[in-house]
Amino acid sequence: MAKFTDIFIRSLKPKAKRYDLRETGGRGLGVRVSPQGVVTWCFWYTYLGRKRRMSLGRYPAMSLKAANAARDEAAVLLARGIDPAAQRQHERDTAKQRYEIDQKAPTVATLVHEFLTHHAPTTFRPNTLRQYESRFQRYILPAWGQRKAHTITPRDVVALRRSVSGVFDQVKGQWSGAPNEADRVLSLARQLFKFAVDEGSMSANPARLVNRIGATKPRQRALDDLEIQLLFEHLPHASLSLITKAAIRLMLLTARRVNEVTGLPFAEIDFDRQLWALPAHRNKSKRDFTFKLPQQAVQLLEERQHLAVDQWVFPSPLKAGQPLNANVPTKGLDLCFKAGRIWRAGTVYRA
Repeated sequence: MAKFTDIFIRSLKPKAKRYDLRETGGRGLGVRVSPQGVVTWCFWYTYLGRKRRMSLGRYPAMSLKAANAARDEAAVLLARGIDPAAQRQHERDTAKQRYEIDQKAPTVATLVHEFLTHHAPTTFRPNTLRQYESRFQRYILPAWGQRKAHTITPRDVVALRRSVSGVFDQVKGQWSGAPNEADRVLSLARQLFKFAVDEGSMSANPARLVNRIGATKPRQRALDDLEIQLLFEHLPHASLSLITKAAIRLMLLTARRVNEVTGLPFAEIDFDRQLWALPAHRNKSKRDFTFKLPQQAVQLLEERQHLAVDQWVFPSPLKAGQPLNANVPTKGLDLCFKAGRIWRAGTVYRA
């Protein structure tokens, strides 16, 4: 035994065989010196009647002061009836398991891919899916793509929302960014992380408790009878194709959404009973609808049937075998609204 000082520890010389030295005072602290001259701090103790040794660290990387502190921590565990060496091994095993789990944990980019591949196609309409893909590429992937999904926190979600919405100017009374889009991005993040929780990839949804800005207001505007009449009057004179005009007319006659009309196949129409059977996968409510068609709509559909070139009531003039793009009648309506000096209603089916 010896009194440990830095000078004494530095003076230790290697021998042909490994040897141990313990500090005087019976505290259990000591060193083990290898034939190569490596000095290792050790703690000798007795646990459940068995003498044991615990390595604390190497000198000089671990100083005398640090070795004493490590020894004291081990002694506290021992006083509580815990084997300090076993406890350290348990902590190392736990850290290793956490590291392995973290290495296997999916990144946000991986989650987005799984969401778009396995979940979204059977849950959302094609147009909604395209919007989601765009928001993932524009906002979520640049911010979090390479991060492990389980490391995303509510604060990260708030930061992303603010990066889209900007800040609110009290003087001007408006946002510097896009608050409505920020709420949509937040909603998409919630859906993504809910999917991850359901799949077992995450234990909690960090976006669930983050509040929306609430800037989006429900649209109350609808076309009145005079405006609908003006649309019908201006439609024949609009610089639009016959297919586009026919699609807009059917939208006005049936009050259905633009994608439901442009993607209409003849198979959904029962001409004998004058019924339109709209399947669940083609409407926002995800329910099957069958409704009576007005006589003018039946006449329009019969005219389209005589001109039919494939299964679609309104075939695309650019892509053979495909229905008319939903953006075409939407832009056509804008022209009609301007020609009739009608304030844009947003969605014609509200009329």
